[in-house]
Amino acid sequence: MHKVLIIFVFSAFCVYAECRAETLDEGGWERISNSDGIEVSRKTVPNSALFAFKGEADIDAPMSKVLSVIRDTSRAKEWVDRVNEIRLVKQITPNERLEYYHIEIPWPLKDRDFVYISKIEVDKVAKKIIFSIRSVEEPSLPPNSKNVRGAIYNTTLTLTPVDGGKRTHAIGVAHTDPKGAVPSWIVNLIQKGWPENTIKNVRKQVKKPDIVDDPVAKELD
Repeated sequence: MHKVLIIFVFSAFCVYAECRAETLDEGGWERISNSDGIEVSRKTVPNSALFAFKGEADIDAPMSKVLSVIRDTSRAKEWVDRVNEIRLVKQITPNERLEYYHIEIPWPLKDRDFVYISKIEVDKVAKKIIFSIRSVEEPSLPPNSKNVRGAIYNTTLTLTPVDGGKRTHAIGVAHTDPKGAVPSWIVNLIQKGWPENTIKNVRKQVKKPDIVDDPVAKELD
């Protein structure tokens, strides 16, 4: 579906979706691959035909660089597959944003778009950052006839420092639904590549000399 969180994918994010999201932090993950130090797993989610997928790996950069790559929507086209647009709609709080995401899908399928809240939680004791995304309904951005509005039920990226802050351990989890008439087995087949592709792309992006330090993570490096 895409190479990012997200990818890292709508109706309103409802109570039912929140209940499904809670199960992702529990056990039941099945490892499906391990390549280039990237372990990919999947798990069945109750009441859903779509798997949740998880990727876990180390990235050779401090957390401030990794978080900067993830949050900088202006650079999304450099590393997010098929992205047409990712933009900030509203800065709700310093660590919480309303964003819009539009990806191009090959004909004859319609493009997908998403409206979601992205949020950063900082655990100073554990020196951990959790970046999360969930779909919301936004009156100023209603679905249109050109695109299919997809659903992000649960997407998180957990970052912790390793090697004295020189490197970052990343765990990405995603459970998304592109909606529309695409069979679930095809969606599962495509989305299983999300964790590995996302981490590989982030690894490349953090090496660019003009990536700035994200101030939220800098204090934990």
